[in-house]
Amino acid sequence: MEEKGNKSGNIHKGHRKRVWQELTRTGIDENTPAHKVLELMLFFTIPRKDTNALAHIVLDHFGNSFSKLMEASVEEIIEAGKTDSKDIPKISEYTASHIKLILDFAKYYESAKALEKRMFLTRKEAADFLYRKLMDTRVEAVYLLCMDNANAFLACSKIGEGSEVAVALSSKKLFEKINMVGATKVLLAHNHPKGVAFPSPADLQITNQLNLALRAMGVKLLDHIIVSRDDYVSLRDSAKYNYLFDE
Repeated sequence: MEEKGNKSGNIHKGHRKRVWQELTRTGIDENTPAHKVLELMLFFTIPRKDTNALAHIVLDHFGNSFSKLMEASVEEIIEAGKTDSKDIPKISEYTASHIKLILDFAKYYESAKALEKRMFLTRKEAADFLYRKLMDTRVEAVYLLCMDNANAFLACSKIGEGSEVAVALSSKKLFEKINMVGATKVLLAHNHPKGVAFPSPADLQITNQLNLALRAMGVKLLDHIIVSRDDYVSLRDSAKYNYLFDE
């Protein structure tokens, strides 16, 4: 039954304004419905159109998982927004790229905050930090997290990137970064975007070589973590592989 005073087609009149006012007034937290968060994100690249239906369509495509949406590729986000309806806007490459950049902004903020506040990290916290850096990366990449003797965060940098199945690690770049920030403790992390979080023989070999080289520099390799999309493995915490590290 149509609400009295409402004309057909005007049900969503003023909806964008209401969503904007609600979320900018109350803020966004874990209790905010995912479709409203996505709606607000879409406002910035899809002007003057109702994005409510589109937000539901995109989230349905990802099983109503906001995290899977944010970790998806630009191509997957575009595909998720496809619809035959002429009344529902489409997801363009520009819009999909904007969504991906929001996650990059969040990662940049996390690193900046850790550095500016001289954040002190346990080895587990540092490993979790690296996992968040790599969990949505679609090609193999290597990150180096640097700390001082007091476990204060100094830097977290990408030092290598390759294809979906292999990455070339530049030892020179790694050592330059360590020297530049004055690190005395480091964690190495790389991902297996198409596989499981399990070390290959090459992963074990390079861990052993780097540990020996870093020890000669007076730098301690705290851990090497292997990241898959949904999990990570700490080589130091693995009884089978912790022989690779100094005690």
